[in-house]
Parts: sequence; C-alpha cells; structure tokens
Amino acid sequence: PKGGVRACLDAFEQERGVPTQVTFATAPNVRKAVESGATDAAVVIASQDAVAAFDAAGLTQDGVGGRFGSVAAGVVIRTGATAPDISNVESLKAAIRDADSVVYNIASSGLYIAAMFETLGLTATVEAKAIRPPNGAGVIETLASGDGQDIGFAQIPEIRRLEDQGVTLVGPLPPGVEITTTYGVAVLRNSPE
Repeated sequence: PKGGVRACLDAFEQERGVPTQVTFATAPNVRKAVESGATDAAVVIASQDAVAAFDAAGLTQDGVGGRFGSVAAGVVIRTGATAPDISNVESLKAAIRDADSVVYNIASSGLYIAAMFETLGLTATVEAKAIRPPNGAGVIETLASGDGQDIGFAQIPEIRRLEDQGVTLVGPLPPGVEITTTYGVAVLRNSPE
C-alpha cells in the first residue's frame, strides 16, 4: 500500500501544513514493533487481521480507524520470458510446477501466497525452488535479474509501478485462488497525536 499511503500523507501535509514521517516495513516487523511498544508511530496501517489483533490487545484507540484499501495479488515474470497460462487453477498449478524458481515475499501478501500453495498441494514443490525476498520490490528485483523461466507473485499495484524495471504482469490469480489483501488503519493507543 506504499503508493496509497504516500498519496494520503502528501494530501494531509498540503491541506494541514503538518509534516509527516512514514516508515514502511513488512507485516511481521510491523506486528512486532506495535506489539512490543517499540514504535512511536501515531498511526498504523497493516492487514485487517493485524489491525484486528492490535484492537483486541488494546493497542489502538477505540473507534478511530477503519478500512484503508485493498489490493489483489498477481503473477509476474521477467520481461521477455514466456508468459505462463494462468487462466484457471489447473494451468496455474502447471505453471508453478514448470517454473525454474517461484518468487514471493515474506510480507503479508507472501503469507497469503504460501497459504495458496498449501491449498493447491504445492508446498513441497514450491519449497524446493522458492526465493523469498523481504517485500514486493525484492520480488521484482529478483525476477528482473533472473534468466530462467521463473514465476513470481506480488501485489498488482506494485508490479505495475515497477514494470519498467524488467518485469511484466501476467495477470491476477485465477478464480478460485484469487487473493486480495485488505488493509486497515488505526491510531495507536499511546499516540501523542
């Protein structure tokens, strides 16, 4: 959600004249920082599941926050590589089995992708050839620098934003395994703002 967060902060700064500071981190690191109290952030944006867990633990202010937005996961390849057929679940499974490597991140969208592999019965196949960068930009970088028939998974807005770096969006995940990550926003209980 980096692009959306930055756009919101820019609008806030322009409207209110108040400077903002943002730190982006993977879902596990956001969760760790909030739960341990290691952050002095006023606002947190994370998956709705994470925000709900923060709410349940009493780490957020009651009644302040909501849904931030959603993004869908897609399939990405190195520009120039042969695009796999991902039109249905069976063809996606074949593309994953045939790939030289499978690239997906360790952030929240990567956790959902790993769950999809488990549902498809491909966990062992994927583990043997998985590359797990820390975030979507790392997925793009890994694919762009490769030379094999690799397949990657990342959030579609991030793929589109970075297509000029040597990758191509094949398309969204097919019906039956489509994945949308919905983000929530909340004000942390200890926020001075």
